[in-house]
Amino acid sequence: MSTTPLALAMQYLDIFYSGENLHHLRNILDGRCRFTGPFIDCHSADEYVQALLSDPPASLNYTVLQTYEQLDSACVIYQFEKDDVSTPMAQLFETNGSKIKRILLIFDSAAFAAQAITT
Repeated sequence: MSTTPLALAMQYLDIFYSGENLHHLRNILDGRCRFTGPFIDCHSADEYVQALLSDPPASLNYTVLQTYEQLDSACVIYQFEKDDVSTPMAQLFETNGSKIKRILLIFDSAAFAAQAITT
């Protein structure tokens, strides 16, 4: 079954930001999905989902600012919100037609360092 890269990206964000049923990510991630971000680098869907389950996202919000889509990829730019942290983020999703095979998360990690200093 084929779906658009942007639809997969938005489904991923909905699951992640809900903080619930994180195991459902396995339904949209290729088994060899690579996730790369400032604080984590995972080489499989299982490794990534296990990392999320051990430290689940909580009390997060996001507002989509812009989306882009190409043949086998999508980019979602959004405003991330958690407690006193508010920062723009971009995620690039590469797909194989039916699942996400790579996620690249980009943001300025200094926003989190500043929040850690004040708490």
